[in-house]
Amino acid sequence: MKQLAKNLYNVVNKQVAIVKDNYVATTLIGGAVTALYLYGSYHQESRGNRKAMIAMGTYAGIAIHNTGKILLEKYQRDNRKAAIMSKELIDELLDIDGNPEKFKAELAARTVETYRDYRVVVWDDYTALQVQIPAALPIAIACLYEHKVIILSQSAYGQDRDILETIFEHEIGHIVLDHEKNHSDPEGLEYEADEYAYHQGKDIVKALRQLRFECIKANFKYGKTINLDMLNRRIAVARTLSL
Repeated sequence: MKQLAKNLYNVVNKQVAIVKDNYVATTLIGGAVTALYLYGSYHQESRGNRKAMIAMGTYAGIAIHNTGKILLEKYQRDNRKAAIMSKELIDELLDIDGNPEKFKAELAARTVETYRDYRVVVWDDYTALQVQIPAALPIAIACLYEHKVIILSQSAYGQDRDILETIFEHEIGHIVLDHEKNHSDPEGLEYEADEYAYHQGKDIVKALRQLRFECIKANFKYGKTINLDMLNRRIAVARTLSL
């Protein structure tokens, strides 16, 4: 009997999982349940049962909330799956990263422009691997100090030109200020690079606020919390530069 109950439980769970993984089924079922509760609430109101009306309306709200939550979770799960890098791709990137000749060839092939004698390279996979954030988020890195290269995602490169050049100046700041050799205060290095961009005449506050907006969108899209505390502090510090 216990085994039968266990089998039935697993079957039910499997069917529930299939429904939850289907946008249409989840929406239809959630909508039907909500409609029944709303109809019941209206029916109870017409009969003068105020407490029952409120209860049914509350259940309808819970049904809407749960349906939305399930749909959002699937949306985020699908996006995470799409953004996950395969082991083969990671191994390939690590192999390129560890081979100077291959790496130089990749940089040359992916160079899109030169900005103030610094090569700009668009390379989604490499930026995503380095910062562990999906490349759909506008991100850039300047870890290649000896190459005088700025690597960024296609999403970052497609931004407004003023913001893009502010990103360039921030990354150049890391290189010019020789931050590669100083890892004792990572947040302090970001402040210094932000200040460098500001002194090049760039609106660093605008760029940081745009990045914060993109991080908020990414948190919604992927369901992965990107901590905004340091970014908020950078914005607060950058605002003091013009005082």
